[in-house]
Amino acid sequence: MTAGSAEALPTPSLIVGLRLGGKKAAVFGSGQSAANRALFALDAGADVVMYAPSVPASLGKWAESGRLSLVSQEKYSASDMPAFSVAFVADSAPASQQAIAYDAQAAGVPVNVSGGAELSDFVLMPTYRGSSSLQIA
Repeated sequence: MTAGSAEALPTPSLIVGLRLGGKKAAVFGSGQSAANRALFALDAGADVVMYAPSVPASLGKWAESGRLSLVSQEKYSASDMPAFSVAFVADSAPASQQAIAYDAQAAGVPVNVSGGAELSDFVLMPTYRGSSSLQIA
């Protein structure tokens, strides 16, 4: 970048870890991205409310344990947001992403929007959950 250039620098970030044990997380969406985000929150100890048409099969055991509950996304209201410590949006509709991100930010709830870094308060770092060893060359 040269002096006087109009290029913007990326927004600086701080890498942190969220302690979610015993807290509530909201996940919006029904695809693999939503299931992954729900699993991240569950693994971190959060109780998850998933706003989706159905629970992904990969999360069935969590629903049976009571740590994951399902609510139809049509029943979501902005007044629900203050009950959550964190929100994850994996809905593919841009208008829905924007509305939910706005609700979260207005309620002071940190939000992550899949594929929407400009709407997100934080990003998720890559993780590896494979059964084989990871090799880095």
